[in-house]
Amino acid sequence: MTIIKINQTMKKIFLIFSVVGIILFISCGPSAEEQKKQQDKIQHKQDSLNKVKRITDSIDAVVSARAAKRRDSINIVEEKAFKLTPAGRIWQQHHEWSKEACKKIADGYVWIGMSIDMLKYSRGLPDHVNTSNYGNGNEYQWCWEDKTPSCFYGKSDGIVTSYN
Repeated sequence: MTIIKINQTMKKIFLIFSVVGIILFISCGPSAEEQKKQQDKIQHKQDSLNKVKRITDSIDAVVSARAAKRRDSINIVEEKAFKLTPAGRIWQQHHEWSKEACKKIADGYVWIGMSIDMLKYSRGLPDHVNTSNYGNGNEYQWCWEDKTPSCFYGKSDGIVTSYN
């Protein structure tokens, strides 16, 4: 009997503490007016941040546009200067060739992967052109007797695959 009485007493104490805890929990939170003020402050900060972002985006756009204009001006000047060089004069006649290839041709370089047209531009017509067919299509040997390297080899696409 005493055990039952203790259990009932403990239940009452637990119930009282629970009610007090709930009341304290509810009363500790901010009021509706305070919540509204906090939300207004947060919205004001967000609005300010959005305004700053719009301003920085505008500044970035202006800076980018000016930088692009400056790059275009520099490119135009560089293009005009390049056209005055020996490589630039070659490139003006052969826009299908890269500027790097034109620089190499102007400097007298030969390389695997260049075209026979580039060789002809650089060296003139070959002294001999020999054609061979070993079952895989025509292969060519282009030779200049007074130049070193003297002979270049390639297939019908006109791309140099080797030389000696």
